[in-house]
Amino acid sequence: MTAAPHPVVTRLGEDFLTQTYGRTYRYLPGDAKSLPGLPTWDDLNDTLAHHQRLTYGTTLTIESFDELHPGTQDLADSLEATLRTRIRVDLHASCTATATHPRWDAHDTVVIQAGGMKRWKIYRPTLNHPTARDTEVPPPWEPTATHLLTPGDLLYLPRGWWHAHPTPPEDGQSLHLTCAITPTTGADLITWITELPEELLRKDLPSFGTPQEKQRTVDGLRELLTNALTDGTLIDRYLQHQDAHAPVRPRPSHPYTTRIPATDPDLHARLLTTRHTLGLTPDGKARLTAAGRTWTFAPAVLPLLELLTDRAEHRIKYLARSTGLTRGQVAKVVEELMAGGIVAVRRHQAGVG
Repeated sequence: MTAAPHPVVTRLGEDFLTQTYGRTYRYLPGDAKSLPGLPTWDDLNDTLAHHQRLTYGTTLTIESFDELHPGTQDLADSLEATLRTRIRVDLHASCTATATHPRWDAHDTVVIQAGGMKRWKIYRPTLNHPTARDTEVPPPWEPTATHLLTPGDLLYLPRGWWHAHPTPPEDGQSLHLTCAITPTTGADLITWITELPEELLRKDLPSFGTPQEKQRTVDGLRELLTNALTDGTLIDRYLQHQDAHAPVRPRPSHPYTTRIPATDPDLHARLLTTRHTLGLTPDGKARLTAAGRTWTFAPAVLPLLELLTDRAEHRIKYLARSTGLTRGQVAKVVEELMAGGIVAVRRHQAGVG
């Protein structure tokens, strides 16, 4: 059983990746009841009472809210699994009327209105695919669209699309999430190539060498890059590398920090990583790479790892029954992955199996 995608991912639509992502904005009206787990004003108040990661002003911002709120963490995990890139979710709250000038972001954004309402003016980009290093002046043309977001509405903006908030409704109250989607660019790919274990890339440049020595270095670098860029599998290999090194949002497993009681019928395990690589080594052993680490197990463990990588929560006894392993064997694997920070364990009566 694979963990169901978050309702926000479902709402974006099956054609989102092929027709919208990185191409154009999309406004998706909806009902807040169809998006369970969104933060409420009470959640905000509880967070303010316990955390200090805030930016005060007319609008209050809590950065990386996905690290503080379970429902928002589930949203970020589901988006990461779908888009194969890092997601950071910030919460923004305002209780008074505010207006802003046009601005753009160096990343794509999914906006989710959780409470109140906020008006968005959207302008086409003045520079396609900008990065954080670029500077642009506001567009001289009129906005492409204006939308008043109410609870449950979604808005997707590619990076570089300008947006502004004119004077909002009279009460001015708004509670919304912005999901920042880290771009994966050609520059990132080239940087990865330059980090490959090649001696020529590690050598000092011949800063004080002869013209001939400098030319040989340039020729060698050109050949290395040319050979890498003629490999049709390069992008897929780079994405697999990114998947294998994607960071994990931690979830504590107290009181189970080192060992777990395998005989407990209500003990559940869940893989925390949203991206990973799983397969067999040349000698047939099961290999899981996640969060920059690699674990190798006996071949019989592969079905267990395949079950865990669906990101659903499973009872230990179900994992044993489904894979032919004993509960003790399952517990040993789970303990090893838990020690690596990529599995969380908790005890409750709900869950798969």
